Amino acid sequence: MYKLMIVDDEYMILEGMKRLFDYSALGIELVYTTDSSREALNYALTHDLDMILTDISMPDLTGLELIATIKERSPDVAFIIMSGFQEFDYARQAVSLGVKDYLVKPINKQELRQLLETIVAQRMHKSQQAQAFLRGDKVTIQDLKEQLRVSQVYVVVSREDIPTALVSVLRHVDQDALFFSLCEEPQQACIYQEELLVTSTMYAIKESVKASLFYEKAVSADEQVMPVYQDLYPLIKTGDIQGILDQLPLLKQEFNDKCPPVHLTRQFFIQLMVDSYQQFNRISNEDIAPLYTNAKQCQTLEQLVEEVIQRLLGLITQHKYNSHVGQVLDIIRQEYQKELTLKLVSERLFLNAVYLGQIIKKETGSTFSELLNQERIRIAQSLLLSTNDNIEDICFQVGYTNIGYFYKIFKRLCQESPKSYREQIRSRKETSLS
Repeated sequence: MYKLMIVDDEYMILEGMKRLFDYSALGIELVYTTDSSREALNYALTHDLDMILTDISMPDLTGLELIATIKERSPDVAFIIMSGFQEFDYARQAVSLGVKDYLVKPINKQELRQLLETIVAQRMHKSQQAQAFLRGDKVTIQDLKEQLRVSQVYVVVSREDIPTALVSVLRHVDQDALFFSLCEEPQQACIYQEELLVTSTMYAIKESVKASLFYEKAVSADEQVMPVYQDLYPLIKTGDIQGILDQLPLLKQEFNDKCPPVHLTRQFFIQLMVDSYQQFNRISNEDIAPLYTNAKQCQTLEQLVEEVIQRLLGLITQHKYNSHVGQVLDIIRQEYQKELTLKLVSERLFLNAVYLGQIIKKETGSTFSELLNQERIRIAQSLLLSTNDNIEDICFQVGYTNIGYFYKIFKRLCQESPKSYREQIRSRKETSLS
């Protein structure tokens, strides 16, 4: 409902205007009427109004003086002037103040109704555009500012609606229901806020809100590079769970300092747990599914790291790999892009190829070629996620010389093609506003 105040120093006219028609049917709430321009000014300076219908000739303050004073504080209020005078000078001054129209008494009921309907329609369009922006629709910042008639506007995210907001939309961020509001000024108590610039997008704003909640501090919209997995990978491949646990406090601090997008942080720790479980042949759906479910339910970095600790502690009683297997895994990790075979590696380690193949299978549950493919595809996934390199280049970077074979292995291990994998990641990122 749009809020209307009526001001006229003639009692009978004021009473008649109150009953002229059903304002609520037009989407208007008649919030205040007065026969004093001074009282009208006091009310307007302490309450939010959408439109004011005022007489022009009144004691204390004329209608034009009232309008000029209110305009300084609330430039977006729509004014309609009523007067028994028909002088052109009044009309000209009214137009210069941005008055919507100048109505001559006695008021034509149909004319006033049409004018109010026009103002409501304009207000609704402005509100709809602002709401559309907050929902993530494509509305340019410049158009938004022009429609709201403000030179600067802030997006403010809070748990309660802001009374002075230009418009607010209730949206869900993970499990939180939050108010996304457009305000003319910064606010004191809020989860996140930023001034809208031409480069601002609701996707980036929502990602910042997610990060601010997840990392429990103010976080900007800039995406940081995810911490490198390389230091942890040798510990995972050798089954050194205690070594991973020892590294987690430093890793947690690194994430807290860099604040990567939340979906990347969750993906990182899920991958850490999945890789650790796979090394101990714990790769059934009963083992893996809870890793994803529980990690996605963690609302803060603190909760996510604690979940990882508890999961890894469940594996800590498992043995470490045979030293020869550890050497093989290290070679694969460092030289995956080269042409490696079990025969070549066994010769480097001065071991019988059959014997080495047997202990690899026994310790890891996979053959040498399967471990090599797993490592190459893991690196390929990372490149698909973090670079714009074409798929053929990525194929060669990770050690494959046949693009068709690369596609075959990738689809077998990931259940989708490299192209589909990349599109799924980008699509998930773009639709995370929903």
